[in-house]
Amino acid sequence: MNFEFQIIQINKKLNVEKYIENLIKIADVSKNMDTSGLYNEYFTQLKISLEESNIYTKEFFICISYNGKIEDVERILNKLSKLGLVIERITDTLKLKNILYCTLNKCY
Repeated sequence: MNFEFQIIQINKKLNVEKYIENLIKIADVSKNMDTSGLYNEYFTQLKISLEESNIYTKEFFICISYNGKIEDVERILNKLSKLGLVIERITDTLKLKNILYCTLNKCY
């Protein structure tokens, strides 16, 4: 069984704003505790570090071009899942367009 494939990697900048907001809420709650000074110092340092860092998520896609029988495609997907890969067959055109768009453009 021969088939062509392409591996696509997409990097997206992680939005840490909600995480920082939660840190601020925790710091506000900890004001009543004896360790509030430690929490505030820790959260302040962490917030500065997160804002200065560029944290990215990575997604990998394997695009398989195959024009054979559907049973052969299922067999390929089954073998890939046995390798420990999370298999998602993308049939939604909009999702596929988004993946291809992010491949060609920086999606931050």
